[in-house]
Amino acid sequence: MWKVIHLPLVISLEYLQFVLLWLDWGVVYMKKGVFLVVFCLTAVLVAPVVAGQVDLVDFGLIKRGMSEAEVLVRLGPPDYESLEGFSPNNLLIKSFFYFSEPDRHQDITTVIKFKGGRVILKERIYR
Repeated sequence: MWKVIHLPLVISLEYLQFVLLWLDWGVVYMKKGVFLVVFCLTAVLVAPVVAGQVDLVDFGLIKRGMSEAEVLVRLGPPDYESLEGFSPNNLLIKSFFYFSEPDRHQDITTVIKFKGGRVILKERIYR
């Protein structure tokens, strides 16, 4: 009767609490059919972004000095994260790597480098 779909999602505690509040509120105040539709739409809209190819428009929106949180909101979690050490001022230096899908005709890697939680470099590597 029901088809189970398995998605590789990382669910935070806050998201789980949000879902439980929705379930509690929906059962009390909504009819079952309406609640199911609203709940499914909410789950789709709030679901985390899956990492992958960064398109040129999103790449252009990343600016020097932007915070790590802003980058995560715009691009989603990286495919790979590299911790490179500390600067002389004890600021953490790290990089986010976003790889293109394997079936694309051109291999593109997007690298965003942070120092102290702020963007200091962005680049696209074409192979």
